[in-house]
Amino acid sequence: MKTDEELFDIQQKAWSRLNRGGSIRPSEIEPTGGQCRDRAFLISTGDAEWWACWYPQMGGYCGKCIVILSKTGCVSNTCFEVVVWHNGDFPFSGESPAHLHHCDPQQFIDFGNTVANLQKRNPPHKED
Repeated sequence: MKTDEELFDIQQKAWSRLNRGGSIRPSEIEPTGGQCRDRAFLISTGDAEWWACWYPQMGGYCGKCIVILSKTGCVSNTCFEVVVWHNGDFPFSGESPAHLHHCDPQQFIDFGNTVANLQKRNPPHKED
């Protein structure tokens, strides 16, 4: 596991390369925990903006992630890419980081509201 200082140094080198006309991949600039906490703006590539944040808890832990908001991709402007750093356990498998495509953040909001309402109607049973 890299320290925040090591991650920041890697980011600086990648951004420097981008500024010289090169390219970078999201997997090259894992955000720090502080950047995720602060929902920090990371970079603009001209056609997209990259933001750091925490991916919701799944399988017992949250994951650091980069949300990539395209300025040119999705016609409805609701699609977005997410690159999530994880430890390889459920629900992710394979190499870290995982690259995910989501079509509409409203789907997550609706899902969360539905589950919260179901939990209110059906509270957990207390054991005798």
